[in-house]
Amino acid sequence: MLFPDTYEVNSAGHMSVGGCDLEDLARAFGTPLYVYDEATLRGRVGEYRDGLQRTYGAESLVLYAGKAFLSIAIAKLMDEEQVGLDLVSGGELYLAEKAEFPMERVFFPGNNKTLEEVEAAARLGIGALVVDSLREIEFLRGLPSSPHIRTILRVSPGIQPDTHSFISTGQLDSKFGFPVETGQALETLALLLEVPAADVTG
Repeated sequence: MLFPDTYEVNSAGHMSVGGCDLEDLARAFGTPLYVYDEATLRGRVGEYRDGLQRTYGAESLVLYAGKAFLSIAIAKLMDEEQVGLDLVSGGELYLAEKAEFPMERVFFPGNNKTLEEVEAAARLGIGALVVDSLREIEFLRGLPSSPHIRTILRVSPGIQPDTHSFISTGQLDSKFGFPVETGQALETLALLLEVPAADVTG
């Protein structure tokens, strides 16, 4: 079992995280209760950020996956740690906006975006909309040509990872991305490059 960095058993014999007695928290807020340890979050994020920058330089950017858990406080913490956000819904975009998170560090993948979500991403000027379906290209065609929205095309490299099938995303028949092997990725890239509103960056 992995414990948060600040985990300890306190003088009352109770589990404690960040100096907070978990029994006290359970009494105050009820159960089930999710408790996040700020020191652990900052420590893990810092390890990724610093390791990536040592290896690939200051231009590299760690992205925190909002689907793990996102709140205004978490978004502000990630901003303080100088990392980006990987968001998958309009609700997560809304939280990032309310947290005044720097939009140039927001990336928005996902293969089921609505028109409203694509429009919100364009309005907010996010770091990149990760295009994952032909429907998104049609949504982008309907946007004004200016300002441009930065876009990245998600491709499927046709690699079968050695992992559980429920979390496997790189193989040829993945629901995510356009397959390289069949030529669909190149065909889709050509379509995306024709969209006036799309600034294709990757």
